[in-house]
Amino acid sequence: MSLSMLPYSTLISLDKTAKTPVFLQIAAALTENIRRGIIPSGARLPGTRSMAEALCLHRKTVVAAYEELLAQGWLETQNSRGTFVSQKLPDIRPISFKKSAISAPSHAPPKAGFPFKADPLLKLPLVKSSNALAFNDGFPDVRIAPWDALSRAYRTALRQGFRKNLLFYGETTGEPSFGWP
Repeated sequence: MSLSMLPYSTLISLDKTAKTPVFLQIAAALTENIRRGIIPSGARLPGTRSMAEALCLHRKTVVAAYEELLAQGWLETQNSRGTFVSQKLPDIRPISFKKSAISAPSHAPPKAGFPFKADPLLKLPLVKSSNALAFNDGFPDVRIAPWDALSRAYRTALRQGFRKNLLFYGETTGEPSFGWP
């Protein structure tokens, strides 16, 4: 099913004066239409150029909305075919807490294996920077991190680290295998 037949103005309503960025409004509208079943799973979405033209927006705004939905798992791309609504949509219901997983009775508060003492440093007032500009790279989007590959790599490095002392500081004069003094 293609969305090229549906008028975009009825699927997506935008308020350019709202505080919410336009690309997030697009993402929220598409997500809501997917949740309601108006846009079914597996449906091919229009290209970013035609979507931007239909909404009278810049293409980069639509690209940002699609990228947000890709990161959240609502959309998937197929090389040389286009962007589609994901076959496996994210679970939007909260996970229920199973009582059988609790080892203690439900009326007993959980206990830590150590005494907890509040750190007095936590009571100090928060110092806020007065600089208006921050020159940094920002933060990575942890939603799209390859957690399985990272955990395997960390596990391998830590297992080898105890044999090779990888968890200690290196030579301050440089790497000895490079022939440095």
